[in-house]
Amino acid sequence: MLDERQRISIVDCPQELKNGLEYLTRSYPNVFSSKGSIKLSFSHLDGIPLTHQTRTVEFDDHLQVTVYYDRKIDAFRGLGSLMTQFEHSLDLNWDESSVFESCGLMIDCSRGSVKSLDTVFYFLRQASLYGFSTLQLYTEDTFKIPDEPMFGYLRGGYTQEDLKSIDDYAFDLGIEVFPCIQTLGHLGQVLQWPQYEDIKDTSEVLLVNCEQTYLFIEKLIHYISTPLRSKRIMLGMDEANGLGTGNYRKIHGHQDPLLIFTQHLQRVRDICINKQLKPMIWSDMLFTLNDSNYYDDTMVDDTMKIPKDMDLVYWDYYHTDPQLYSHKIDQHRQLGFDPWVAGACWTWNRFFCALEFTMEATKACLDACKQKQVRNFFITLWNDDASECDLLSCLPGLSFASDQIYLRKNRPQDQYKLRFSVLSGGCFEDWMLASQIDAIPFKQPRRDQFPANPSKWILWQDPILSHLSPQYLHHNIASHYLQLASKLFDTSQKKQYPLNQRLVFPALVAKTLGYKCAIKSKLVNAYQQQDIKMLRYLTKTDLQQLLEASVALWKYHRNQWLSENQPFGLEIIEMRYGALRTRCESLIDRIQSFCDQIESMDGQLSSLPELETQDITVYPGADMDLYMDFGRAYTPSRSLGSG
Repeated sequence: MLDERQRISIVDCPQELKNGLEYLTRSYPNVFSSKGSIKLSFSHLDGIPLTHQTRTVEFDDHLQVTVYYDRKIDAFRGLGSLMTQFEHSLDLNWDESSVFESCGLMIDCSRGSVKSLDTVFYFLRQASLYGFSTLQLYTEDTFKIPDEPMFGYLRGGYTQEDLKSIDDYAFDLGIEVFPCIQTLGHLGQVLQWPQYEDIKDTSEVLLVNCEQTYLFIEKLIHYISTPLRSKRIMLGMDEANGLGTGNYRKIHGHQDPLLIFTQHLQRVRDICINKQLKPMIWSDMLFTLNDSNYYDDTMVDDTMKIPKDMDLVYWDYYHTDPQLYSHKIDQHRQLGFDPWVAGACWTWNRFFCALEFTMEATKACLDACKQKQVRNFFITLWNDDASECDLLSCLPGLSFASDQIYLRKNRPQDQYKLRFSVLSGGCFEDWMLASQIDAIPFKQPRRDQFPANPSKWILWQDPILSHLSPQYLHHNIASHYLQLASKLFDTSQKKQYPLNQRLVFPALVAKTLGYKCAIKSKLVNAYQQQDIKMLRYLTKTDLQQLLEASVALWKYHRNQWLSENQPFGLEIIEMRYGALRTRCESLIDRIQSFCDQIESMDGQLSSLPELETQDITVYPGADMDLYMDFGRAYTPSRSLGSG
């Protein structure tokens, strides 16, 4: 810890920065002190768009540092850079500029977890120091509408007061908050209720060309936009699969889905314009309604009536070749739109961000954006399949992206690693190590598909049936996971990196996997040899270790969730842990009962059919390079809500 003389003292700043600086200085008490020898001033300087500069003058007893900035966000990015440079004794003079008019974050608050206000405020402070200038909270139904009690029922949505508090806090940090909702598809959470039957086309899609639908949408837009300063609004409209094929077809007969879509787009656009809002949509439906793939060479009909006063957002999280991004940007421009571009940190359908793939895809995306002079970019943090991931595991990826977004001459190549350690408090290499819970030992991962998530499907697959175990039985992955767990437990104890404490979570995941992945093969071998002594031994050792490890993981995961999110949605996670625990206990009981009856020779139970079934490699050639959600991973039966 630095003594007070070695810290930064803010001696002068414009009024517009005072509240934001107060939030930050309170959050970093070991960096700032009124007695610090680094005397810091901020000065607004017109004529240096999208940039900041620092200039340092050395005196006998202190350094005078001035940050010159254009926008408020540039001042806070400059402060984050100064904190990093100062901590690592680097040059305190630099010029830095953003290649974008806006660069931001989108946080998913609809797939199970709704972030607490404190969590949102934490991300806003981090975003400001990294230089991200916009924030969207993705809220399908997780905001309150006063006269719609079933909208977001038992989901923990944000109130009008919550949204205003978020907007005020962000404004003080130079960040624009604008809504991110859905106004066509992805509304199954709402449409499941009988109260919304009259505006339902399919289970996920609103009924187009229905006046009640547009009264409902107008209400959504009013209540999500009123608390916020921004006039932008993201209307969603992505992945509206089955549009016009349900109740719409019963009423209107078969219609061209492109026509249905553009008519709906015009109606919702009119609502926004009447409220003086600037709408944007995800662009995929414009390319896929004719049964094409969003990312192929297919070009949409440029005569389609897409309102020109809307923005299109091209989203792509999957590619590591800049040319693929460039091609799609060109396609949007051929339609007459300068697209926003959305990349991602891979935080969905896994326990920890896929950092290596995140950085490869982010660099390819940003290289294309810079080459094509895209003006607006943001990073999505999705939480598909129940928000199991530690969202803070994205922070190394955000640090990497921020140094791609802000250009500076002669910047150290790996400064994003130093930036992460200073601003977020973690050791970059240790967090990269943690993302190895989804690595594929002994094999290079492919880059033409989703990054695999073996930690998820191995953890959740039924411990008795273990139908996916043939994918990895020829590798000694138990040793891999247990060694990884040991390393992560050690790294979580590094006092100089306080954020490393969170690495206990991936360590517990790895430990549980280490005990689980070989249990089926051990039981089958002992059972085939009728080795009753070994079967009993396994129930008291390996199975008991697995049970204890899974309980420890569940409790840690639960506590982490409750410290950062509303409690709503936790029930999904806990049902999964409950299934794992119950099936482990059932397996122990069945094996012990089998052994008792074999030894007593009473003949009541002479077999364990689950251990006699011939294993099949379900995905030949894939090895562990698989990406699955819980429903596919847990059981080979289709009994999880699908009949």
